[in-house]
Amino acid sequence: MVECNILIQIADQGNTRLLTHTLAAPFMRRSILTLFLGLLMSIPVSAAQDQEKKFKDWASRCTETPDKEKVCFIFQNLLLKTNKQRLLYLRVGYFGNDKTPTALFTLPLGVSLPGGVSVKIDKRKKIRIRYERCDKFGCLAPLVLKDEVLKAMQVGLQAQVSFFDGRGREISIPVSLLGFTAGLESLHK
Repeated sequence: MVECNILIQIADQGNTRLLTHTLAAPFMRRSILTLFLGLLMSIPVSAAQDQEKKFKDWASRCTETPDKEKVCFIFQNLLLKTNKQRLLYLRVGYFGNDKTPTALFTLPLGVSLPGGVSVKIDKRKKIRIRYERCDKFGCLAPLVLKDEVLKAMQVGLQAQVSFFDGRGREISIPVSLLGFTAGLESLHK
């Protein structure tokens, strides 16, 4: 096992929190750099900074789609401390006309697509998710948060998001659920 420092970037204002975690795959720093090579870190954002609100380890943001529709979501942006490469960009919101919240997991380019993504909330059973597509920002895996999963996230403390690197090794990233409920509720206001 390799201990890796991960930064949780709560908002683009530069506020970060250090999280030291042992990755679930034994690999060296060079492998990490290779895995995340080519990942673009910027996601288009048209929201003003004053529209961002913090909810412990989550933040909310509103952006405008190309169709001029306002979309609000809560998010976490997890980065490697050493080189600021993105490990995971997780957004949760009510996208489109759907009344059920959806979690959008954006993982780095170079992941193994057949393995998909899995999420484990606290000690509950793993949930498997298939990748929908990859673009220049990374590979996207959506998960509609049905009642059981949503309730688990609202009362849970931590989720483990796991995926496979290009060599088929599992990588597991901890995601804090502190502030998730308040953040999600703020989207209705």
